[in-house]
Amino acid sequence: MRVAVYNAHWATLGGGEQVAGGLASALGDEHDVELLVEEEFDAVEASERLGFDVQPFPQRLVEPGTRAFLEATEGYDLLVNSSFASTRASRAARSLYYVHFPVPFPELDPRRSRRLMVRANPFHGWVEYGRGFQLPEFHGGGAWTSGKATISLVIPRGEPVPFSLRLSADLWPAGQHPHVRVEIDDDVLFDGVVMPRASVTIGRDLVGRGVDSPSLVRIVSETFVPRVALGMADDRTLGVVVSHVRLGPRSPAPRRGEIARLRRVRNLQFSGEFLESYQCVVANSPYTATWVERLWGQTARVLEPPVRSRAAGTKARIILAVGRFFPNVSGHSKKQVELVHAFRLAGEQGLRDWELHLVGGCKDVDRAYAEEARKAAVGLPVRFHINAPGEDVADLFAAAELFWHASGYGEDLHRHPDRFEHFGITVVEAMSAGAVPVVYEHGGPADIVREARCGRVFSTLDQLATETLELVADVDQRRELSARALTGSRRYSYEEFAHRSRELVDEVLAGPPADRHAHGGAR
Repeated sequence: MRVAVYNAHWATLGGGEQVAGGLASALGDEHDVELLVEEEFDAVEASERLGFDVQPFPQRLVEPGTRAFLEATEGYDLLVNSSFASTRASRAARSLYYVHFPVPFPELDPRRSRRLMVRANPFHGWVEYGRGFQLPEFHGGGAWTSGKATISLVIPRGEPVPFSLRLSADLWPAGQHPHVRVEIDDDVLFDGVVMPRASVTIGRDLVGRGVDSPSLVRIVSETFVPRVALGMADDRTLGVVVSHVRLGPRSPAPRRGEIARLRRVRNLQFSGEFLESYQCVVANSPYTATWVERLWGQTARVLEPPVRSRAAGTKARIILAVGRFFPNVSGHSKKQVELVHAFRLAGEQGLRDWELHLVGGCKDVDRAYAEEARKAAVGLPVRFHINAPGEDVADLFAAAELFWHASGYGEDLHRHPDRFEHFGITVVEAMSAGAVPVVYEHGGPADIVREARCGRVFSTLDQLATETLELVADVDQRRELSARALTGSRRYSYEEFAHRSRELVDEVLAGPPADRHAHGGAR
């Protein structure tokens, strides 16, 4: 069969991409697999980082956007969508959707396109800029077109929604007035001249066709080249400026309680629409599967990610924590600052001759958070390994006696379930090297530790310190838990993952193919 494995974030080479690589590898033995990508990536580096050889699989570049994705998936026998927070419906004959966590979709947040003056009410759909826009250059709250540009409007099925946009030609050469034609789904909205300092606002009430069939706006205009027409150092071909795109009524903003109600209703509606084109929904953990049902009203199978085993070495008095440095506003923070505070508490309660090692990548934008953790660790035997090479990380896994994980600590489980660890790849890696895990009581890691009966869970930093001191004092118990951790980690091997992946795919293939006409198929 022709199989596509889609991930929009291949280049980040994180946990989601590890799953995608594992799925491609597991299916590549029996089928012709291609990788759908929105940005090409180094397959050699990816293979080394992910632990799977993805070099044999061709990369097919897919432009961002719902429509481009629909067109790309149409020719495949099977699509596996393993991209975090994706809302893309599929046109493949059969499709499987892998959920990393059912967070409220980022496309529903109008702030994403603020610089283009998009006014898309998150409860009425979203706007996607397609081909033909001069980005990131923009003028007067809008974006230049290149003479031919498209905008996709993704609107809930059956929902009547007003749509409008504004066209302007303020910076056109004196005496020239561009002719512009605007169509939406082949109906003409505007066909005329746009005068300088006299912008044109056009619009129409639309009835949504769902996430699998976006409405397409085409903007075709005359063009000019600034270098030729105005003597400017600008060789671009420019059409008109599109600004103030609005999707939704000009109604007052809903109150907070109403926002929460509408967000839940809209999440269920959007997820229900795009998931109709998938025969199977799969979650990365029981924790995620629970929230798939709560947020989306869908039942999900569980397929835990494949985890590379780490080699155990000579153990030292090391407590290890592994995870990227970033604050909680960016997602499920690894809570390094809180771990430092817990380590200080443990020291005050008698912990001696142990070190805490914090390992993880850090983007420039998150440097302030890493520095906050450093300041909290002043005077403590805490070692930071930021953006450390792989060999150093492997050595620390091998030497660590204990492993700490605190994602979700201090967060509201019902308001921000996405800020808790969804699965816990690093926890399993530590277990495979014989480290005893001590993890926060909610989320994927707690499920892993309880299932394997190989460590401890905590609810407060004081309890984290206390549990750690008890393990430090009881060598026999540490050895017993270490042996259980090693045994428990084998459940998440690539071999187990590949076997279960093929079983799931066989079930999907045995079922009926998708009804393309019901899901926005070829028309």
